[in-house]
Amino acid sequence: GAGTGRVRLDAGTLRFENDEAIDFKNDIDGVGTVAIAGSSGVRFKGDISKLDATLELASSVEFTSLPPFKTISNPTGRRVTLILAAGLGNVKWDARTLVDGSDRFKLLIGEGTTLDLGGATLDVRTALKGSSARVVNGTLRESKPVRDLVLRLR
Repeated sequence: GAGTGRVRLDAGTLRFENDEAIDFKNDIDGVGTVAIAGSSGVRFKGDISKLDATLELASSVEFTSLPPFKTISNPTGRRVTLILAAGLGNVKWDARTLVDGSDRFKLLIGEGTTLDLGGATLDVRTALKGSSARVVNGTLRESKPVRDLVLRLR
C-alpha cells in the first residue's frame, strides 16, 4: 500500500498494477500521470481535486470525487469503464478531457450523481444502466459498434 498521507506527483507517474480491485484512500496532488495498468480496477476514495494529471487506463476506475484529469487515454485499447460513484451530487466535468479511445470507454454514473458536462459532448462506447438520464448541460453520445454487418456483392 501507499501508507497514509498525501501522495504528491512531481512530473512522475503513479502506477497501479493490481490484480484485484483496490480502494486507494490517499489524497493525491501535483503534476504527472496516473496509470491504471493492472487487470483490476481502482476506486479513488481520497481527494484528487488538486491533481493536474493525465489518466492512462487499462481497466476500470471509480471516482468518489471530481475527476480532474486533463486527458484520459486508453493506451492498451482494452475496453474500460469510467465510474462516477453514487451519491456525489452534481459533478462538473469538462468532457473535452476525454480525448483518446472513446469508442472503448463505458460510462457508469451512480444513483444520486449528476454529471454536468459544461455544454460539451462526451463520446463513449456505452452508457450503462441509467447513466444517460444523469447527464445535464451537455450531450452524451454513444457509439455502440455495429455487429454482424455483412456486405454481399452481386
